[in-house]
Amino acid sequence: MTKKQPLLALALVMMAVLLAGCGITINGKPLSQQTDSGGGSEYGPDYVAQHLTGDYWITYRYSASGSGTGSSDAVDMTLARTSEGYYWKAFGDEILYIKNGDTYDTYLRTTADAGFTKFENSQPVTQAEMEDSFSSFTAFMTQYGEAGSGMVKAGTETVAGRSTEKYTWNASLLGISIDYAYWIDQETGVCLKYDYSMSTKSEGAGMTFECTEFKTSNVTLPAH
Repeated sequence: MTKKQPLLALALVMMAVLLAGCGITINGKPLSQQTDSGGGSEYGPDYVAQHLTGDYWITYRYSASGSGTGSSDAVDMTLARTSEGYYWKAFGDEILYIKNGDTYDTYLRTTADAGFTKFENSQPVTQAEMEDSFSSFTAFMTQYGEAGSGMVKAGTETVAGRSTEKYTWNASLLGISIDYAYWIDQETGVCLKYDYSMSTKSEGAGMTFECTEFKTSNVTLPAH
């Protein structure tokens, strides 16, 4: 293993040893003392589907850093939904998907000071095709599956002006430590903040995203 090898490789080694049950601690307790209480979070994709049924506007700020992942500047990403359609903004791109019968017409904004223009050469977009185009974003919204029932409730905190349940999870082995923290919106079950870090004695890596705006009422899409 080279000095700069990504920490993902260390994570795989750690998980292999975890399966062997050798010297690992989870949430501060040795593996031999772990019990699966069936607890964790009541939230999940089904909860979100049942409780986030109307309009919404959500913006996340994402960043990653460390010797294993490289470093990145913070990136803001927005997704909005109304009965009219969807708005998606990320990495300098702005797209409107406006409902037209059973499909969607695509509108693009090419520069920050320009309006939206219908993408005339495109075929109508299906619901599945549209959702696939921003699936990495919607994965953030339900990003609390790794720790499963092992998550520990750590109180309530406010994120983007909304009340959230905080959950944490930690595992350590042979000088390697992995930490997860999740902040889940109590009303909708959407993950509003996620923080991951992995470290050894000599290096570390991590990623985080945090909601900076979340509205479920008075949402309008940009004009087109």
